[in-house]
Amino acid sequence: FNTLNSIKWSAMMSGSQNVADMISDLGVLLDASLNRGGDLIPLRDEIKLIRSYAELKSMAMKYPFSIQYEVDEAMGDYPVLKFTLQPVVENAAKHGVAKKKDGIIYVRAYQKENREGELQVVDNGKGMERQELEALRARLQAPFSENVGDKGIGLRSIHHIIRMRYGAPYGVSVDSEPEKGTVVSLLLPEKP
Repeated sequence: FNTLNSIKWSAMMSGSQNVADMISDLGVLLDASLNRGGDLIPLRDEIKLIRSYAELKSMAMKYPFSIQYEVDEAMGDYPVLKFTLQPVVENAAKHGVAKKKDGIIYVRAYQKENREGELQVVDNGKGMERQELEALRARLQAPFSENVGDKGIGLRSIHHIIRMRYGAPYGVSVDSEPEKGTVVSLLLPEKP
């Protein structure tokens, strides 16, 4: 981290603010990946990770995307597993809006009437054909020990980690329509 800070300050002094910003964002992600502070973090901290990732990714894409946050105030303290939403946003950037000039990713979090938490990553990207969506849903539901190939491994891991920690009906669900985008929802139990 000291080396990254030195590089960041060097970039700033040479007038490369965008490089300095990218180094700061990378530092945030690296710090979190060292697993400091345990597995559960407040949702607001996961949002910080998403912001850092999105800044880095958007700068590197041919068509930068925008990201909008719609997070109920009550959800800021909601405990989530670290790196639960960030990989979902990464999928939306990589598979949904990567080649779209006006790509938007929405991160939503709200508490349902029964006090369960719902987190959503919604994109206005290319979406999925019905057959592709059904195959992804089947991979999500397959036992974790079953080899289902490389597609959807990140979502599948998140789904099974949530299921192992909280049980059914909690986990990941996906809806999508071609040329309309994709919605990935994570259902979590009532805030402990």
